Amino acid sequence: MKSQLHKRLSLEFVSEVLEAFNEHRLSEEKACELLGIKRARLYRLRQRWLECLVGNRAFSLYKRQESRFHRLPKEEESWLHQELEYIRRKAQVFRDRFNFAVLAEEGAKRFGHPFHRATIRSFALRHHYYQARPEEKKKVFVRFETPGPGFLFQHDCSVHRWVPGLEGYQYLILTKDDYSRLFVAAQLFRKETAYGHLQVIRSAIERYGRPQAYYVDQHKIFRFAEHRSIHVQYHLWQDRAESQFKRALRMLNIGLIYTAPSSPEAKGKVEKAFDYLQGRTLYLYERS
Repeated sequence: MKSQLHKRLSLEFVSEVLEAFNEHRLSEEKACELLGIKRARLYRLRQRWLECLVGNRAFSLYKRQESRFHRLPKEEESWLHQELEYIRRKAQVFRDRFNFAVLAEEGAKRFGHPFHRATIRSFALRHHYYQARPEEKKKVFVRFETPGPGFLFQHDCSVHRWVPGLEGYQYLILTKDDYSRLFVAAQLFRKETAYGHLQVIRSAIERYGRPQAYYVDQHKIFRFAEHRSIHVQYHLWQDRAESQFKRALRMLNIGLIYTAPSSPEAKGKVEKAFDYLQGRTLYLYERS
C-alpha cells in the first residue's frame, strides 16, 4: 500500500505534472505513472488544481481545513514565516534541514511561553515550507542497562562542520555516561588522532573518576585490525596487538567493550547526542 501523495511527492513536482498533463504535454498514462495514482484520482486532482488556479487560491495536496482554534498570534506567525523561509531558501549551511525542536526552543525564549514542535511542523506543512519524508522506523536496539552512573562511558567521534566560520570539517570527540546521559567530556579537533581521544579520556577521568569500562566501536584507533605488511613478511590477526588507546585503558585498569561491526545503533546514546548537537549548532550559528 502506497503512502499518501503529499508524503511521497513535493507540491512543486505534482503541480508541474498536472500543468504538463493539462497542456497535453504528458499522456494520461505517463502522468499516472509519475504520480503513482489511478486515472480517476488524476482527473479529480486536476479539477482541484484548475479550481485553485482560476480562483487564485493556493493549491494543496490534501484538504486540511483551517481551524479557528489553536491559531497562533500574528506576531508569532510572522516570526515563523521568517524563520522557515530562511531555512528553506536563504540558509548557507543548513538549507532545507528543518529542526522543529530548535524552533520551538527559540520561540519559547522569544515569546515567553512554550511551543510544541508538532505545532511548528504542522504550520510548516500547512504553508508548504516542509515536505514530510516517510522514513522506515527501526526497532529499538536493546543492549544492556548499567546499574548506575559512572559504570560505563560511551565514547565516539563525529566529523561535521561544527564551526561553520572555519574552513573544512572539525572532529568532535565526545564521552557520555551510559546511565545518566551526562556529557562527561568533549573537545573539538582538526584531525582525529589517538592522542586526541586520550586527551578527552583524561579530562573525563579527572572530572568524574574512573569508570569500569568504555564502550566504543570498531575504529582502528580503538581496536587493532588485521594487518599484512608489504615490507616485512608477517601477518597479524585482529587483537594480536594492542592499540595505544587499548593499552592506555589497560594500564588504568579500565575495561573496553566493542560494538558489533557495522552497527552504529548499538551506541545510540552517543549518536543521539551528535544528532542533537548537529541540529542546533548550524542554525544557532547563522541566526545569531
